[in-house]
Amino acid sequence: MCEESPNHLVGVMLATSFPFIVGPPVLVKLLWFTFTSKKTSDILNFNLALFHIFQCLMSILYLFICFLFTDAKQKVLKFLFPYAQIGGPMNLSFVCMEHYVAVIHPMAYLLLNKYRCREACSVTVWIFTLPISLANILAGEDVSARTKESLRNVPLGVMVVLTAVVLASSVAIARALKRSGPGRDQQHPVERRAFITVCAISSIALVFYIPVMLFKKYQNLAEISYGCTIVPFCIFLLSAASVVHPVFYLHTQGKLFSCSKPQNKT
Repeated sequence: MCEESPNHLVGVMLATSFPFIVGPPVLVKLLWFTFTSKKTSDILNFNLALFHIFQCLMSILYLFICFLFTDAKQKVLKFLFPYAQIGGPMNLSFVCMEHYVAVIHPMAYLLLNKYRCREACSVTVWIFTLPISLANILAGEDVSARTKESLRNVPLGVMVVLTAVVLASSVAIARALKRSGPGRDQQHPVERRAFITVCAISSIALVFYIPVMLFKKYQNLAEISYGCTIVPFCIFLLSAASVVHPVFYLHTQGKLFSCSKPQNKT
């Protein structure tokens, strides 16, 4: 059984200790900063923080269930894994596309407020993530094998597409900022913050999301090998990814530490 495997217990502790120790303080700080800033440009980051706070709570709940209510363990895992697979990349892709529009199409960027595009993107994250995650729980034994396979592959497919969008947008932004750089003694602070954000988002996709996609190739292994070892490790990667962008964003705003100074916004 999975709960009897030492590798599983070690994996669970690894997957939940990081979000429990590092995640909540950073995410709550980002949530409060974006809420009090009252800037429309912070709507996506506010939604990202709210989304990942719930992910941290689910990870902690999974840890307790593994030791106290083992029968419900798989249900929480079936919800948590697709939730992190879809929502994390989708939140980051919207943040990245916002910067893409600001740098590549600055005139169109002004329309984001007029048509409330940020609010629509925030709602889209929840509309896509929650039904698919709940469907993985509600799919019982009477569901066909093809349906179960589809429910497992949909989050992976969404993650692949969104990761490709993030990387393509990041490359386009970096090239645009590089073209505008020659002839200047110093890069504009707004462009510098955009470049730092793009680098952070790209690093998340390369270091955290792509390994998860590669590990998903082994989902046909025996349960003791995949569900008890690989899945907790993937959750750890997704949990770590949920903290990287908030840390970089708070750093660029000078809000990561009380002693830090905000970068010049002129």
